[in-house]
Amino acid sequence: MVEISNRQLDSDQRRMISLTSCDVLVTSHPYLCYMRLTIITFLILFSYPSVAQVSFFKNADEFLNENVANGRVDYGRIKSNQDELKLLVDQIAAFDLKDQEPQTVKAFLINTYNLLVIKQVVDLYPIPGPLSVPNFFNGIKHEVGGKKMTLDQLEKGTLLKEFPDARIHFAVVCAAVGCPTIYEGAFTPENVENLLTERTRYTLNRNDFIKQTGKKIELSQIFNWYKKDFESKGSGLIDFINQYRDEPLPIDAKTTFYEYDWTLNDK
Repeated sequence: MVEISNRQLDSDQRRMISLTSCDVLVTSHPYLCYMRLTIITFLILFSYPSVAQVSFFKNADEFLNENVANGRVDYGRIKSNQDELKLLVDQIAAFDLKDQEPQTVKAFLINTYNLLVIKQVVDLYPIPGPLSVPNFFNGIKHEVGGKKMTLDQLEKGTLLKEFPDARIHFAVVCAAVGCPTIYEGAFTPENVENLLTERTRYTLNRNDFIKQTGKKIELSQIFNWYKKDFESKGSGLIDFINQYRDEPLPIDAKTTFYEYDWTLNDK
Protein backbone atom coordinates (compact mmCIF):
# COMPACT_ATOMS: atom_id res chain seq x y z
CA MET A 1 0.00 0.00 0.00
CA VAL A 2 1.37 3.44 -0.93
CA GLU A 3 2.37 5.54 2.04
CA ILE A 4 1.30 9.16 1.84
CA SER A 5 2.69 11.95 4.01
CA ASN A 6 0.20 13.93 6.07
CA ARG A 7 1.73 17.02 4.50
CA GLN A 8 0.30 15.94 1.13
CA LEU A 9 -3.26 15.75 2.47
CA ASP A 10 -5.56 18.47 3.65
CA SER A 11 -7.47 18.25 6.93
CA ASP A 12 -10.71 17.02 5.29
CA GLN A 13 -8.93 14.15 3.57
CA ARG A 14 -7.10 13.09 6.74
CA ARG A 15 -10.41 13.11 8.59
CA MET A 16 -12.09 11.01 5.87
CA ILE A 17 -9.33 8.42 5.95
CA SER A 18 -9.43 8.36 9.76
CA LEU A 19 -13.18 7.81 9.80
CA THR A 20 -12.89 4.88 7.43
CA SER A 21 -10.11 3.12 9.34
CA CYS A 22 -10.50 -0.48 10.41
CA ASP A 23 -10.77 0.65 14.03
CA VAL A 24 -14.26 1.92 13.38
CA LEU A 25 -15.36 -0.57 10.73
CA VAL A 26 -17.58 -3.34 11.96
CA THR A 27 -16.30 -6.39 10.13
CA SER A 28 -15.14 -9.87 10.90
CA HIS A 29 -12.94 -10.11 7.80
CA PRO A 30 -9.53 -8.44 8.24
CA TYR A 31 -8.58 -8.92 4.58
CA LEU A 32 -11.79 -7.28 3.38
CA CYS A 33 -11.17 -4.49 5.85
CA TYR A 34 -7.67 -3.94 4.43
CA MET A 35 -8.97 -3.97 0.86
CA ARG A 36 -11.74 -1.56 1.76
CA LEU A 37 -9.25 0.83 3.33
CA THR A 38 -7.01 0.63 0.28
CA ILE A 39 -9.86 1.34 -2.14
CA ILE A 40 -11.27 4.18 -0.04
CA THR A 41 -7.85 5.84 0.29
CA PHE A 42 -7.32 5.53 -3.47
CA LEU A 43 -10.74 7.02 -4.21
CA ILE A 44 -10.22 9.90 -1.80
CA LEU A 45 -6.90 10.84 -3.33
CA PHE A 46 -8.06 10.63 -6.90
CA SER A 47 -11.34 12.37 -6.22
CA TYR A 48 -9.24 15.37 -5.24
CA PRO A 49 -7.16 16.00 -8.38
CA SER A 50 -5.77 19.17 -6.85
CA VAL A 51 -4.24 17.55 -3.75
CA ALA A 52 -0.71 17.19 -5.15
CA GLN A 53 -0.72 20.57 -6.83
CA VAL A 54 -2.11 22.41 -3.79
CA SER A 55 0.56 20.76 -1.65
CA PHE A 56 3.31 21.75 -4.11
CA PHE A 57 2.28 25.40 -4.33
CA LYS A 58 1.85 25.64 -0.56
CA ASN A 59 5.24 24.03 0.13
CA ALA A 60 6.95 26.18 -2.51
CA ASP A 61 5.44 29.34 -1.04
CA GLU A 62 6.59 28.46 2.48
CA PHE A 63 10.08 27.47 1.30
CA LEU A 64 10.65 30.66 -0.71
CA ASN A 65 9.20 32.84 2.04
CA GLU A 66 11.61 31.31 4.54
CA ASN A 67 14.73 31.45 2.35
CA VAL A 68 14.39 34.53 0.14
CA ALA A 69 14.64 38.16 1.25
CA ASN A 70 15.24 41.34 -0.75
CA GLY A 71 15.89 39.36 -3.90
CA ARG A 72 18.62 37.25 -2.29
CA VAL A 73 18.59 33.53 -1.50
CA ASP A 74 19.98 32.10 1.73
CA TYR A 75 21.81 29.20 0.09
CA GLY A 76 23.85 28.51 3.22
CA ARG A 77 20.71 28.01 5.30
CA ILE A 78 19.20 25.70 2.68
CA LYS A 79 22.45 23.76 2.40
CA SER A 80 22.42 23.06 6.14
CA ASN A 81 18.95 21.51 6.01
CA GLN A 82 17.76 20.31 2.62
CA ASP A 83 14.64 18.37 3.67
CA GLU A 84 12.15 20.95 2.37
CA LEU A 85 14.03 21.35 -0.90
CA LYS A 86 14.20 17.58 -1.41
CA LEU A 87 10.45 17.32 -0.84
CA LEU A 88 9.82 19.98 -3.48
CA VAL A 89 12.16 18.29 -5.97
CA ASP A 90 10.25 15.03 -5.43
CA GLN A 91 6.95 16.83 -5.98
CA ILE A 92 8.29 18.43 -9.16
CA ALA A 93 9.27 15.01 -10.50
CA ALA A 94 5.89 13.47 -9.71
CA PHE A 95 3.65 16.40 -10.69
CA ASP A 96 1.03 15.33 -13.25
CA LEU A 97 0.83 17.99 -15.94
CA LYS A 98 -1.82 16.20 -17.98
CA ASP A 99 -5.27 17.79 -18.16
CA GLN A 100 -4.23 20.69 -15.95
CA GLU A 101 -5.52 24.20 -16.46
CA PRO A 102 -3.04 26.47 -18.32
CA GLN A 103 -2.63 28.73 -15.28
CA THR A 104 -1.67 25.74 -13.15
CA VAL A 105 0.97 24.61 -15.65
CA LYS A 106 2.32 28.13 -16.09
CA ALA A 107 2.67 28.73 -12.35
CA PHE A 108 4.14 25.27 -11.79
CA LEU A 109 6.82 25.69 -14.46
CA ILE A 110 7.86 29.15 -13.22
CA ASN A 111 8.26 27.87 -9.66
CA THR A 112 9.97 24.73 -10.88
CA TYR A 113 12.62 26.68 -12.78
CA ASN A 114 13.43 28.86 -9.78
CA LEU A 115 13.50 25.92 -7.36
CA LEU A 116 15.72 23.77 -9.59
CA VAL A 117 18.14 26.67 -10.03
CA ILE A 118 18.31 26.88 -6.24
CA LYS A 119 18.85 23.12 -6.02
CA GLN A 120 21.77 23.23 -8.46
CA VAL A 121 23.42 26.05 -6.57
CA VAL A 122 22.91 24.30 -3.22
CA ASP A 123 24.37 21.06 -4.59
CA LEU A 124 27.57 22.92 -5.53
CA TYR A 125 27.59 25.65 -2.88
CA PRO A 126 29.62 27.71 -2.26
CA ILE A 127 30.18 29.01 -5.80
CA PRO A 128 30.90 32.54 -7.13
CA GLY A 129 28.00 32.34 -9.57
CA PRO A 130 26.19 30.02 -11.98
CA LEU A 131 28.60 30.60 -14.86
CA SER A 132 31.48 29.37 -12.71
CA VAL A 133 29.97 25.91 -13.16
CA PRO A 134 30.45 24.40 -16.65
CA ASN A 135 27.14 23.73 -18.40
CA PHE A 136 25.15 24.97 -15.42
CA PHE A 137 22.10 25.64 -17.58
CA ASN A 138 22.36 22.91 -20.20
CA GLY A 139 24.29 20.03 -18.68
CA ILE A 140 22.34 18.91 -15.62
CA LYS A 141 18.99 17.16 -16.03
CA HIS A 142 16.08 17.05 -13.63
CA GLU A 143 12.82 15.14 -13.68
CA VAL A 144 9.91 17.50 -14.26
CA GLY A 145 6.46 15.97 -14.44
CA GLY A 146 7.98 12.63 -15.44
CA LYS A 147 10.32 14.07 -18.12
CA LYS A 148 14.06 14.62 -17.88
CA MET A 149 15.23 18.10 -18.87
CA THR A 150 17.92 20.72 -18.27
CA LEU A 151 17.20 24.24 -17.07
CA ASP A 152 17.50 25.54 -20.64
CA GLN A 153 15.09 22.90 -21.88
CA LEU A 154 12.70 23.76 -19.07
CA GLU A 155 12.79 27.50 -19.70
CA LYS A 156 13.13 27.80 -23.47
CA GLY A 157 11.86 24.48 -24.71
CA THR A 158 8.92 24.09 -22.34
CA LEU A 159 7.83 27.19 -20.39
CA LEU A 160 8.40 29.90 -23.03
CA LYS A 161 7.40 27.59 -25.86
CA GLU A 162 4.07 26.76 -24.27
CA PHE A 163 3.56 30.26 -22.88
CA PRO A 164 5.13 32.93 -25.13
CA ASP A 165 4.64 35.61 -22.48
CA ALA A 166 7.50 38.12 -22.20
CA ARG A 167 6.60 38.86 -18.57
CA ILE A 168 7.98 35.44 -17.67
CA HIS A 169 11.50 36.85 -18.13
CA PHE A 170 10.93 38.88 -14.96
CA ALA A 171 9.73 35.88 -12.97
CA VAL A 172 12.33 33.19 -13.69
CA VAL A 173 15.65 33.82 -11.96
CA CYS A 174 19.04 32.40 -12.94
CA ALA A 175 20.77 32.76 -9.53
CA ALA A 176 22.71 35.86 -10.63
CA VAL A 177 22.63 39.43 -9.32
CA GLY A 178 21.94 40.63 -12.87
CA CYS A 179 18.66 38.69 -13.01
CA PRO A 180 15.37 40.22 -11.98
CA THR A 181 15.05 39.66 -8.24
CA ILE A 182 13.47 36.40 -7.14
CA TYR A 183 10.01 36.68 -5.60
CA GLU A 184 9.64 35.81 -1.90
CA GLY A 185 6.82 33.35 -2.49
CA ALA A 186 5.25 31.03 -5.02
CA PHE A 187 3.38 31.72 -8.22
CA THR A 188 0.02 29.96 -7.99
CA PRO A 189 -2.79 29.26 -10.46
CA GLU A 190 -4.79 31.99 -8.73
CA ASN A 191 -2.12 34.73 -8.70
CA VAL A 192 0.12 33.96 -11.68
CA GLU A 193 -1.26 36.54 -14.12
CA ASN A 194 -1.45 39.41 -11.64
CA LEU A 195 1.91 38.49 -10.13
CA LEU A 196 3.61 38.38 -13.52
CA THR A 197 2.40 41.90 -14.19
CA GLU A 198 3.43 43.01 -10.71
CA ARG A 199 6.95 41.57 -11.02
CA THR A 200 7.38 43.03 -14.51
CA ARG A 201 6.25 46.46 -13.33
CA TYR A 202 8.51 46.29 -10.28
CA THR A 203 11.57 45.32 -12.31
CA LEU A 204 11.08 47.80 -15.13
CA ASN A 205 10.76 50.68 -12.67
CA ARG A 206 14.06 49.90 -10.93
CA ASN A 207 16.73 52.50 -11.70
CA ASP A 208 19.45 49.86 -11.48
CA PHE A 209 17.69 47.67 -14.06
CA ILE A 210 16.67 50.38 -16.54
CA LYS A 211 19.46 52.96 -16.44
CA GLN A 212 18.46 56.31 -17.91
CA THR A 213 20.51 59.41 -18.58
CA GLY A 214 18.37 61.79 -20.60
CA LYS A 215 17.66 60.05 -23.89
CA LYS A 216 20.38 57.47 -23.32
CA ILE A 217 18.97 54.23 -22.01
CA GLU A 218 21.00 51.25 -20.82
CA LEU A 219 19.05 47.99 -20.78
CA SER A 220 19.70 44.58 -19.30
CA GLN A 221 21.15 41.95 -21.62
CA ILE A 222 17.84 40.13 -21.18
CA PHE A 223 16.36 42.53 -23.74
CA ASN A 224 19.19 41.69 -26.11
CA TRP A 225 19.12 37.91 -25.66
CA TYR A 226 15.32 37.66 -25.90
CA LYS A 227 14.65 40.65 -28.13
CA LYS A 228 12.09 38.85 -30.28
CA ASP A 229 10.03 38.03 -27.19
CA PHE A 230 9.60 41.74 -26.42
CA GLU A 231 9.01 42.96 -29.95
CA SER A 232 5.72 42.09 -31.59
CA LYS A 233 3.43 43.58 -34.23
CA GLY A 234 5.86 46.36 -35.04
CA SER A 235 6.43 47.49 -31.45
CA GLY A 236 9.96 47.88 -30.11
CA LEU A 237 11.70 47.36 -26.79
CA ILE A 238 10.80 50.81 -25.48
CA ASP A 239 7.14 50.22 -26.37
CA PHE A 240 7.12 47.06 -24.29
CA ILE A 241 8.92 48.67 -21.36
CA ASN A 242 6.65 51.73 -21.32
CA GLN A 243 3.59 49.54 -20.76
CA TYR A 244 4.88 49.01 -17.22
CA ARG A 245 6.79 52.21 -16.46
CA ASP A 246 5.48 54.86 -14.08
CA GLU A 247 7.51 57.39 -16.09
CA PRO A 248 7.67 56.33 -19.76
CA LEU A 249 11.03 56.34 -21.54
CA PRO A 250 11.48 58.55 -24.62
CA ILE A 251 10.39 56.62 -27.71
CA ASP A 252 13.38 57.97 -29.64
CA ALA A 253 15.85 57.06 -26.89
CA LYS A 254 19.19 55.56 -27.84
CA THR A 255 19.46 52.13 -26.26
CA THR A 256 22.52 50.08 -25.35
CA PHE A 257 22.95 46.96 -23.21
CA TYR A 258 25.06 46.95 -20.06
CA GLU A 259 27.19 44.02 -18.92
CA TYR A 260 25.35 41.27 -17.09
CA ASP A 261 26.38 40.64 -13.48
CA TRP A 262 26.71 36.87 -13.01
CA THR A 263 27.65 37.10 -9.33
CA LEU A 264 25.64 34.70 -7.19
CA ASN A 265 22.49 36.24 -5.68
CA ASP A 266 23.49 34.94 -2.26
CA LYS A 267 22.05 36.46 0.91
